[in-house]
Amino acid sequence: MCDTCNEKQKEINRLRGLVRSMNTLYCLFQTDVWKSKNSYVLFGIFSTKNAAIDAAKENNLYTNDAEVVIREITLDDFDVSGIY
Repeated sequence: MCDTCNEKQKEINRLRGLVRSMNTLYCLFQTDVWKSKNSYVLFGIFSTKNAAIDAAKENNLYTNDAEVVIREITLDDFDVSGIY
C-alpha cells in the first residue's frame, strides 16, 4: 500500500473514532449497595466518563451505604436491556 493510501486510511480511522465517541454518553447513577433496580437514581448524563466520575466526587456520591454506577450508552440505540 502506498504512503498516501496509508495516510488516508489513518485519517479515515481517526474520523470514525471521533464519530463513535460523539455517539457515546455516560449516565451517572447512585444506587444502594445491593444495586437493586428500584434504588437507581439518575444524577446526570455526561459526554465523557471522566466528567461523570468528577461529578460523582464533587457531589459526594461515593459513600459507605451507596454505590456509584456509570453506564456507557450509545446515542440513538434503542436497547435498554443494559441500563439496569
